[in-house]
Amino acid sequence: MNKTQITDFRINSFFRRDIWDFKLYPDEEIAQYFSRKRNTVIDVSSIKGSQLHTDLKDILSCIFVNSEPFAYKSKAFPSFFFLLEFMQSYGYNDFSEINDIEKANNEWLQFWTEKGKTYLHNYFSVIYKCVFFLREYRDERIGLDRNYWRVTDLNLNDERICKSSNQICMNFWLITNEENRELVKLWFKYLIGSTELAYLTIYGRFSRCVQFVQYIGEKSLLDVTSEDITNYRINKPMKSDENNHFIVMIKGLYRYLIVKGYDCKCPVLDSHLMKNEYKHIYNSVSEFTILEIFKHVHKLPENYKLMFLIDLFTGMRISDICQLQDDCLFKSEHGYFIGHNIQKMQDVGGIPIAKELYDLIMDRINYIHGLDYEETYLFPSHRKKNFPYSSQTYRRNMKKYMAAWGIKTTNGDDYNFVTHAFRHTISTQLYNMGMPAAMIQLGVLHHQFIDMSRHYIEITPDTHKKSMQKHSLNVVSDYSMSEISSNDSVLANGYCAMPAKLQCQNLSSCLTCQFFRTSIKFLDVHKQHLEKLNEKIEYYKNNNFEQNLSSALQVKENLELIITKLEDIKEGETNDTDIITEG
Repeated sequence: MNKTQITDFRINSFFRRDIWDFKLYPDEEIAQYFSRKRNTVIDVSSIKGSQLHTDLKDILSCIFVNSEPFAYKSKAFPSFFFLLEFMQSYGYNDFSEINDIEKANNEWLQFWTEKGKTYLHNYFSVIYKCVFFLREYRDERIGLDRNYWRVTDLNLNDERICKSSNQICMNFWLITNEENRELVKLWFKYLIGSTELAYLTIYGRFSRCVQFVQYIGEKSLLDVTSEDITNYRINKPMKSDENNHFIVMIKGLYRYLIVKGYDCKCPVLDSHLMKNEYKHIYNSVSEFTILEIFKHVHKLPENYKLMFLIDLFTGMRISDICQLQDDCLFKSEHGYFIGHNIQKMQDVGGIPIAKELYDLIMDRINYIHGLDYEETYLFPSHRKKNFPYSSQTYRRNMKKYMAAWGIKTTNGDDYNFVTHAFRHTISTQLYNMGMPAAMIQLGVLHHQFIDMSRHYIEITPDTHKKSMQKHSLNVVSDYSMSEISSNDSVLANGYCAMPAKLQCQNLSSCLTCQFFRTSIKFLDVHKQHLEKLNEKIEYYKNNNFEQNLSSALQVKENLELIITKLEDIKEGETNDTDIITEG
């Protein structure tokens, strides 16, 4: 019997009993499930007719019908058999008396600790979920006036939803101050209805907003000052990017409130923004580790095997791989390609692939078409038809496979499988093979801005050294010849080849920097620079500026070598050749 077809009468009749024995629940599937379990009974005779009795009945009814606030097959459900004992032990007559949810949750965990439980993960969110569920269950408002927004209720187009990720609902009950709650809801109604932001982006702002509003407590958002923002940042230390995301979120909230006519001022100061910290971390997966994985890749399930190969050889985001559909392949006289929806960018991209990978994907498409139902996703969910496989499940299971196989890094550490690392890997490999950064951006990574793609290209000192040796003319030991790269930034007197991830600490010292490049078209600029530099050197000598004089003489030496080299090139009419200082 389908549980959605059970009449309210049968359910209500069950819950009118003094003892709820779920082996006798009026749903065959549920009854059979509990017939195999040890705990199946809740004695409610002592609370019959009370509000707590109604609370428990409402929670259980929705668990069995809608799997809310959690499923009866979940690891959290067995704790429900002890919920009545907990409520009575800590003096809660019903769930409406739980005003301090954090305090009640700590008591709940203490309750289980006293029972000898040490692993409390399965119990952690039960109180939270029950309290918020009852509030939402009894809220008579409709639509976005309610305080619990499910993704399915927001009427978002598919491009704004990443179906392969868990769709976390927006729970405004987390904001206890009713005035602040309604103000925040207004802004998020605007973000959902009047922008094209992806849902995960909106939820990220929601999460930051809730944390801040919880921090200010009962203080009105309309009365928040810059001092409140400063104190929050002190109490919640954040990295530069996290801090700036928070500041941008706060700015957006107050700009909206001001436009809507609320009497408030934006409390954000320019000083609240932090300079971005560029910490160069090499995320590429080494060839050694990739070869180690390939020794075991044949052991993977067929869907995981193909997902891994697509990740490795295309650098696609795993969320986009999970959402590939049966029309993703195409070919032309130029080669074979895989097309995909770029959910994060809300765009469509195509990536060239090898014929061997094309054939493997085509085999998968034929397998999907041979199923006994109509399926469009290349990697469908095992739980829900015409729904993509969960990217979180793939990541979690692949980490388990790597650990079971004993995969190591080059330095012998356990390898931590990160799907996004393969975007760095393929970008770095293509760049080292000679592909310009702009082509990697447009043809592989599909970033909106090339600066973002440059962060995926990892140029190690060894790579840079090999590049210099490859182009060296060995004329002067301190210099070598190199073509200008698409990564280089244009300077007044040449080009800067410093990787995007590195920050220049020597903005006025280009001529003594290993990343400096120049060409013959800057010869006159260098000569003018030398004239002015000679004037400065005389000034430094006359005023005994020893440190300035030392630096200027080093720059002069390098500058004279550059000018000499460029004049030699000019005489040889090799105008398209550039030089780079090897600091």
